[in-house]
Amino acid sequence: MPGEIYENHGGGMFLCLGGVRKGPLGWAGRFRNIKSGWEFEARGVHSYQDGRIDWDYSVHGRFVVKEAMLQ
Repeated sequence: MPGEIYENHGGGMFLCLGGVRKGPLGWAGRFRNIKSGWEFEARGVHSYQDGRIDWDYSVHGRFVVKEAMLQ
């Protein structure tokens, strides 16, 4: 859900920015790595019983400026 922070199954914390939708591979959405500022669209997002997530692949990745990360 937009505004929620998720832990990745492989490590790292990710803020959901929105764009959440059901696609051909499952769920997709925009995320930002809290530590690095890497922003991307994750496709095929899966959740585990413990609340962690992972995804099949990502597209449209870019680093955001630090000011944008404060929002």
